[in-house]
Amino acid sequence: MYSSSRTGHPPVARWRLAAPLLLVVVVVAVLAYPMVGGDLLSAVDPRWVGGVLLAGSLLTLLGSSGPSRFGVRLGRTPGWIAAALGLAAVASGERLPLQLVASWAYGVAGWVLWRSTREGASLVEQLAQRIHPYAPGFIGPYCRKLTLLWAGFLGFSAAALGVLAIAAPLEWWEGYTRWVIVPLSIAGSAVEYLVRKTWFRYYPYGGPIDRLFSIFFPARATEAGRRSQAYIEARRKELGAKPPPEW
Repeated sequence: MYSSSRTGHPPVARWRLAAPLLLVVVVVAVLAYPMVGGDLLSAVDPRWVGGVLLAGSLLTLLGSSGPSRFGVRLGRTPGWIAAALGLAAVASGERLPLQLVASWAYGVAGWVLWRSTREGASLVEQLAQRIHPYAPGFIGPYCRKLTLLWAGFLGFSAAALGVLAIAAPLEWWEGYTRWVIVPLSIAGSAVEYLVRKTWFRYYPYGGPIDRLFSIFFPARATEAGRRSQAYIEARRKELGAKPPPEW
């Protein structure tokens, strides 16, 4: 019999509750790793970094099961690959396996994005619905294209990082992570925001940003904007709120 804690959960159940949090920590750490990996690999013995990666991967594998939170079944293969890279770093003392972790991270992230477009609502659409529960359903096709665009960017970055890790100096690999991936991600996000606001002309909040965009890009001027305005009006009426401004 398992002994119960103050929360009433036995040890195995407590581990199951902690596993998703551990998985999030591991994913965030791995995705951020390429930006600091060059300095880390220059300052710390690769065996130590590989040991941490190996331990974290094995612990995550013990606690992972079933589909992910967003409905994409990852399975255990990505975890075993990460564990193998960690073990290779421990055994060899070389930094190449740890550089390849960056390719693994971006490759898995890109695969998850791509896979979500084939199993129902895309990951971007699911995130949009969670951030804004009243987001209209007609954003689905746009979200799917955006998901595929980010999946392609991450997939290309995974391949580029792999080639640079194997065939180029560490400085090139490190430069790509700091001066290519990050600036392109920021610029791409900014451009996407402008495209989304000017295409849908969806102004549900009436704040300063919505008001500014409505001056230069009035909702009534385009079919997509009129559809957004009609949706907002219907939703506000359903919720008993006052009608939106005539944008």
